[in-house]
Amino acid sequence: MAFTRTWNAAYEAQPADIENISIGASRIRDLKTDIQERLEIDHFHAGDAQDGEHKKLTLGAPIATPANIANKGFLYTKDVGAKVELHWEDEDGNEIALTAAGSINAFPATTSMLFYQSAAPAGWTKDVATFDDHCIRVVSSTAWSAGSKGTDAFSTVFSASKAAESHVLTIAEMPSHDHAPLGGGNFLSDTAGASVWATGAAANKDSKTGTTGGGGGHVHDITMDLNYINVIRATKD
Repeated sequence: MAFTRTWNAAYEAQPADIENISIGASRIRDLKTDIQERLEIDHFHAGDAQDGEHKKLTLGAPIATPANIANKGFLYTKDVGAKVELHWEDEDGNEIALTAAGSINAFPATTSMLFYQSAAPAGWTKDVATFDDHCIRVVSSTAWSAGSKGTDAFSTVFSASKAAESHVLTIAEMPSHDHAPLGGGNFLSDTAGASVWATGAAANKDSKTGTTGGGGGHVHDITMDLNYINVIRATKD
């Protein structure tokens, strides 16, 4: 904001002792104007319903961090990476950056979080490779360890349809059953030498049937089309 007059040492020296009453009155009117112009930056003024109240707070970047003072705290702005950021300093000289890159600086650097959005917020860096296509497992603090675990991607394990491991039934896994020979007054024989003599319609000795089946394995398809949401992992700068 441009002011009508510059408030400097020369201005402070006015009015001179030799000026008459008329000039002095003019100086007083100028002073009232100059004060009002500066107060209007952050305050309501005469004629406003909130006359004298703050309408905003403008903080300029100080030349240096304020010196800490017992029982006092300071709220100020500070130049960080060519950007003015809001800071707080307590009575022990501990300084906290309250804003960073246009966002509230509520988390310390290197904090890692999940975000339900495609890009990292301002002041955060998105992990674009390390944990791509992973699931999340919650563990106690004593069991925690960094880095990617396991070997298979989330989309591979939880695909919409997949086959279980192929399995060939063993004899022990088959249901108990038998194969009775068909009697009919004929002599039945096979190449293995097992045979049965039959008289009439009844077989009088046990035998075995011919071998069949390929002994191959089989699979069972699993349908596991889970609902899910996509999140990203980002680390505070």
